[in-house]
Amino acid sequence: GENMCENMQLYPRQDFLTGDQLLFEYKPEVIAEALNQLVPQKANLVLLSGANEGRCDLKEKWFGTQYSIEDIENSWTELWKSNFDLNPDLHLPAENKYIATDFTLKAFDCPETEYPAKIVNTAQGCLWYKKDNKFKIPKAYIRFHLISPLIQKSAANVVLFDIFVNILTHNLAEPAYEADVAQLEYKLVAGEHGLIIRVKGFNHKLPLLFQLIIHYLTEFSSTPAVFTMITEQLKKSYFNILIKPETFAKDVRL
Repeated sequence: GENMCENMQLYPRQDFLTGDQLLFEYKPEVIAEALNQLVPQKANLVLLSGANEGRCDLKEKWFGTQYSIEDIENSWTELWKSNFDLNPDLHLPAENKYIATDFTLKAFDCPETEYPAKIVNTAQGCLWYKKDNKFKIPKAYIRFHLISPLIQKSAANVVLFDIFVNILTHNLAEPAYEADVAQLEYKLVAGEHGLIIRVKGFNHKLPLLFQLIIHYLTEFSSTPAVFTMITEQLKKSYFNILIKPETFAKDVRL
């Protein structure tokens, strides 16, 4: 609703829904004009920091927030206009290996089934598969359940497993960021009987994300700082669950 109201002030009626998202005409001169405005003389720096408390002499009228305005030093703008050495730490990101480029559909060579069909059945595990013959999009959904009888052996094992899954999720946050940008999704769940791994997205690069998860699972590691952080978070989570009225009432009834 808010975006729609803003678009109504900026775009013609036919572009209310897509005006700020879809560009139907390629106009290189407009792009060049915008880039030409990015010059040192028009730079505007905004610094947000609690360290400046008491040093701001202005106050905005809506929320009473303190702020100050200063001119950029001439020596800075002169430096920016000169042919100075670039900081090697400032560069474009490397190519995202998780971005799909092959969107072709797999051959429809599997018989249509109402439910997933079991295609692997061994002592180590079972595998079910169902081909998408309805929506016909190049996406896949993978769900693995790694079952272990050790988890339910004791309450301590349940808690340790919970800690393990939370640390694993923490370890994956940074390396899996590019996959998230490429619209690949994953979720790790500490189930009652084992680890549940769910991944979905464009099937071209989905195996890379799954392999990343398996790598961090098999090469699991942690630090004392991370362990302490996760255990403190779990303590708060457990406490909040226990004080919920419905949880307490259920426990009393049992």
